[in-house]
Amino acid sequence: MRKYFWGLILFAAVLCAGRVGAQTNGSVQIVEPADGARFNPRTNITLTAETDLSGTKRVEFLSGAHLIGSVSNEPYTLTWSNVPRGAYNITARAILAAGPSVDSPVIRL
Repeated sequence: MRKYFWGLILFAAVLCAGRVGAQTNGSVQIVEPADGARFNPRTNITLTAETDLSGTKRVEFLSGAHLIGSVSNEPYTLTWSNVPRGAYNITARAILAAGPSVDSPVIRL
């Protein structure tokens, strides 16, 4: 009975993983600025992302876990104003109408 239970759990996990994968065919990526770009302190930085995911409601831009802002219309471009000196790990997150959100690869500024 115990082996049957764990087999059933494994089957359900594989089935759910397949459905999540099917809902997220596509990607989101930051196209501006380039990874490794450098800026003067207190400048404005234009962040632009592209996605081929259908049903994208909005794209959020994050610095680490901190939300910089979000854009709900294409082109997904946001001006990050008066950015202080520092090093930042920036991610774009596509929020979909249905299904899980999808994150871009991190760029470092």
